[in-house]
Amino acid sequence: MSVQIFDVLTHDYNKEVDILNVTDTFTAAGSLSVTRDAGIYQVGMSVNWTSGATNDIALFRYRTQGGAWRTFKRETKDAAYNNVMHYEFPWTHAGGSFTMDIEVAKGSGSADLDVLFSNIWFTRVG
Repeated sequence: MSVQIFDVLTHDYNKEVDILNVTDTFTAAGSLSVTRDAGIYQVGMSVNWTSGATNDIALFRYRTQGGAWRTFKRETKDAAYNNVMHYEFPWTHAGGSFTMDIEVAKGSGSADLDVLFSNIWFTRVG
């Protein structure tokens, strides 16, 4: 019996849209929870957001397996355009459940922050 490539190389993802009027308190912007076989996976996230002013601060953080939060800080360069935060990393998965969460907050004193969409993916590559 042959093995089909997509029976082995899985791709899981979650997309959230329209998380509006984000405050300076971290707010959930996406979560993914799956159960997968052991292997090498590519984990990624992207967030597309707008801010009400140039040079405002947007804060993003993520965690895997319910562990410690890792935080990113981005500064808007132009209030008239969408901004993107993208990050990927390899993950050696022992098998079983995998979870990832994303949260977002605006910097203290920053103007409006709207998340247009956020994505999380967990793709087996080996």
